[in-house]
Amino acid sequence: MGRFAFLQTHKTGSQTLTAILNRYALAHNLSVAVRKKLYGHEARLRNGWIPDLRPLPPGVPHYDMITDHVRFDERCVRHFLPNDTVFVSLLREPLDQFVSSFYFYRDVWRRPKLLRIPGPDPVSTYLSNITHWDTNYGSLTNSQTPYDFGLEFQSLQDPDYLKTSITYLSRVFHLVLLTEAYDESLVLLKRTLSWKLQDMLYVKINVGKTRPPHSFTPHQRNEFEKHRKAEFALYRHFRSVFYDKVRAEDNTFPEEVRVFKAMRGKVESFCKEGIATSLKRQELRVEGTRFSERFRVSLEDCRLLLRESSSVKDIWFEKLMLNRLQDWSETWQWEEDRRSGYGVLFES
Repeated sequence: MGRFAFLQTHKTGSQTLTAILNRYALAHNLSVAVRKKLYGHEARLRNGWIPDLRPLPPGVPHYDMITDHVRFDERCVRHFLPNDTVFVSLLREPLDQFVSSFYFYRDVWRRPKLLRIPGPDPVSTYLSNITHWDTNYGSLTNSQTPYDFGLEFQSLQDPDYLKTSITYLSRVFHLVLLTEAYDESLVLLKRTLSWKLQDMLYVKINVGKTRPPHSFTPHQRNEFEKHRKAEFALYRHFRSVFYDKVRAEDNTFPEEVRVFKAMRGKVESFCKEGIATSLKRQELRVEGTRFSERFRVSLEDCRLLLRESSSVKDIWFEKLMLNRLQDWSETWQWEEDRRSGYGVLFES
């Protein structure tokens, strides 16, 4: 199964998942819908969005996936993708997501509104008077997730609208993953899409660099939830659905998660050490398991694993637009090395 729409959400780890999906597109010659404008998260997938797409290469009839930052609109997604498209997204516990957003947009993007918040603990200052510091729905620290899912800000306080919207989204999305259960989410996604375990590999980069540790009082948590009812409603609903799906898996699921964690850790250690020190050992061989084939990873593979999602997407686009589809297929598809018996991650 290769056709899917991934709705990116802000500060949830969605860039990592986007990179995984885009690497899969590289390996299997899938066409990814890419905007001409590389930045900007406000875009809606409406009819006016079509001219903003980079054109498909000659001979490619349709897109196979959308992984870009857009505001969800089912009608337009179905216009671009086939009927068998799988809809996937990612959610994070709202207070944890808020703290991550706060420090990222204050310290990296240098947003003046956040820089003006005083005190040695600006997050606690914010939480002590939320309406004073953040009055705008849809700001980068206020109800961004409902916005990403296409909900209308003026209706977020209406419980009937919220209930109807969540019911609708639950019907559309095949799988909504959880940041705090990231590896479990990837194994569940792998099973849903019938991919290989190796397809889900990633390397952690820039995790929590802009965020100091925090602990919150029950009062602070309650006050935050009072002002973020829509975010908590979305999160709690899809968290429940997620764990229902996990419980519905067979009894090998926990073992496969453990195997994946060990595999991912081994590949990450090799890649980080190899890139940093130019290891003489140019290849890592990973033995097969009951859940995966044996395969090998080169330092070139590591460089691709360490690329951010937009970089992977740009490589894909450049290759296709140079009319090198066949060469790309032969270069990046999963192949079997007859001499060693090891499959390869990305053949170069």
